Amino acid sequence: MEPDEGEVSRNEVLSALRSAKCPKPNLSRQELQALTDLKRNSDIMILPANKGRATVILDKVEYEEKVRQMLSDEKTYEKLKRDPTPIYKKKLVAIVKMLRRPFIFWVYSCKIWLLTLIDSPICT
Repeated sequence: MEPDEGEVSRNEVLSALRSAKCPKPNLSRQELQALTDLKRNSDIMILPANKGRATVILDKVEYEEKVRQMLSDEKTYEKLKRDPTPIYKKKLVAIVKMLRRPFIFWVYSCKIWLLTLIDSPICT
């Protein structure tokens, strides 16, 4: 795409965005007010349901107790001695740096490249 074409495209998109109108709300004022009140209530948790496209409202104390109960199950969860985030962050930064090198995609197929990257000293 030439520089002039890019500018034309940007202007077309900008024009379309400026002329766009917001859709009409699908909730009445009373329903919107009820939702706002629920959001402000610090005694409840509003969460997406595990299945379907439903929303669940739970008592906050009850919810926190269920979470503690689940996390205390030593068969499912293991308490970590330290936070692994810095290690994963270092690996992720290395992967992003490798992805910035365009020649890698030409040298390796995706599977071989990923296996090589994961086993490389940079990521360990």
